[in-house]
Amino acid sequence: MAIDIEPDSSGQAELEALIGMAGRYVVPTDDLRPRVLEAAHERYLQRKTVGKLACAMIAATLCVMTGVSLSSRLQTYADSTSMPRGERLERMVIERGTESRQGPHWALAEIITDWKGELATRLPGADSDDRTALTARAADASRSVGKILKKD
Repeated sequence: MAIDIEPDSSGQAELEALIGMAGRYVVPTDDLRPRVLEAAHERYLQRKTVGKLACAMIAATLCVMTGVSLSSRLQTYADSTSMPRGERLERMVIERGTESRQGPHWALAEIITDWKGELATRLPGADSDDRTALTARAADASRSVGKILKKD
């Protein structure tokens, strides 16, 4: 139904009367409010779930990044401070033995002494006097081991 409205005031009053009558016919259904509340609650729960997932992903990413960083640093530190092993140790013993013209037992004792002295220089918080003392003690212990090995 189309209504022609003229610019005069009587047309305006007629339009307002039509709108007023239509207002009595347009009423919400009885279940409108519960449906709107349920939809709003569902949307809230979805946003809450997405927020929790986002926080969990950020936390997991930070944990992985921290773990990777720490593991690489720990591996580097472990590699730099660990005693040589296996074939590398055998090569070092053979080289030291041929250089110093001593047996493999004494060469191994010298390698251990050098390694302990190197570790002593890397100790955090130790000053140079402490490091020197530790290196001297390591050398004394190595000589004692060497004397015992020579007796056998």
